[in-house]
Amino acid sequence: MLAKRLWGLVLLVALASATSAGLTLAQVKYKESPMLTRLVEQGKLSPVDQRVPKDSLVVEPLERPGEFGGTLRYAHMWFIFAVEPGLVGRSEDRNSWVPQVAKSWEWGSDWKSITFRLREGMKWSDGTAYTADDIIFWWNDIVKSKYHTQPYSVAGMNPEVDRVVKVDNITVRFEFAQPRPKFLEESRGGWSYGFYGYPAHYFKRFHPDYNPRRDMRPEEQFRQLLDRVYQNKFIYDDPEAPTILAWRTVAYKQGEFQILERNPYYWKVDRAGNQLPYIDHVQSLQMPSSQKELIKLKALAGEVDFEMRSIGVKEFPLFKEKEKDLGADVILFKEVYGSPQGIIFNWNAKDEALRPIIRNTDFRRALSLALDRNLINEAAFQGIGKVGHGFSEPGVYNPEIDGAWAQYDPDRANRMLDSIGLNRRDSEGFRTLPNGGKLTLILMFQPGWGQGADQVAEILLRLGVRVEVLEVDY
Repeated sequence: MLAKRLWGLVLLVALASATSAGLTLAQVKYKESPMLTRLVEQGKLSPVDQRVPKDSLVVEPLERPGEFGGTLRYAHMWFIFAVEPGLVGRSEDRNSWVPQVAKSWEWGSDWKSITFRLREGMKWSDGTAYTADDIIFWWNDIVKSKYHTQPYSVAGMNPEVDRVVKVDNITVRFEFAQPRPKFLEESRGGWSYGFYGYPAHYFKRFHPDYNPRRDMRPEEQFRQLLDRVYQNKFIYDDPEAPTILAWRTVAYKQGEFQILERNPYYWKVDRAGNQLPYIDHVQSLQMPSSQKELIKLKALAGEVDFEMRSIGVKEFPLFKEKEKDLGADVILFKEVYGSPQGIIFNWNAKDEALRPIIRNTDFRRALSLALDRNLINEAAFQGIGKVGHGFSEPGVYNPEIDGAWAQYDPDRANRMLDSIGLNRRDSEGFRTLPNGGKLTLILMFQPGWGQGADQVAEILLRLGVRVEVLEVDY
């Protein structure tokens, strides 16, 4: 609803923000954090050049190489979620793909296959080799498992007809039943968990095919395993769970804290050969979005170093005023998403009378015209957002696309609703369905999740349409 020129707020600390540099380390000597050097000297850890891949991913710091050490204090419960890798990633300008877990990839000539080459010598955080077998385990034993009670969804793929094939120990090929030229785009996002594989040596202990339990049916045991892999929960709350992320969990208590320390086998280095990350430890208070006001107070009190969900543009003047007291740089950075908030309709609503209304283009256009985006812009974004849909590429605003049906015109919206058969109202003044039933929209939103959600829910739709607001928290 507010387009790409919107900015967000971040408290910058001693974090290294880096982009892929496409370099080599042929003549560079690897360096590591002093905390890892001590473990090497004690014989508890192998030397750094034996822990990183032969072809580590080299990233270029935005300003300069960082310094090892320190603890990052974080409030929200979804920190690790924000830094999960993929087989490939987007370039800084968002116009191309760059290597991540996969060193390289190659499309088949017909767009019906793509082959990924992994990094030779890459390891999970417990020192076990990361190989093609981990991706094959995800596909064969999770996605294609016989214990599924309903079809398993995989972003960008059809598990019933597509295949994932091991070529060799560090090479996998995804084969599609039909051309999938947009696979890289479609396989990313909130439902892309698993594409870089699951640690097979860890999960086999929970899988009924490898370690069946006598006290439950295989289907029940498998459902418990699925709960562990959903949204990669295992890397959050189990200190024994291996990861390929920058930090690994060493202590966790739900709703109270999560303590992480650097992954000694992390596969990224900077130009100087320093094994990343720079920061040794992360402490999370595990606070949900509903406690955003308390998160804000802790940040103002200097108890939080980094926050990305609960502090936004609305709070910028307050934090800018406290900048010196905090000892932090408070800046605005450009948002990479098209829009911070959007209203998504359920086209498959169970109510058969409501379903055709939702699928009516003029109904959705009318709701768009009834939404006061200028008021939302002022209330949530200090008036610096660009009103529109945000469908264009980052940094681009096309009035014909982003501005279509985005102006505030409640009178026209009401006329449009009347014209599609929603011209009758009940005793409370709310519009009814053509069959006389209640026309009720349930707006589910997560408070503090992204900027402006609360304000959108408050302003809502002024059309005589009954709207019930349901807050959902994590």
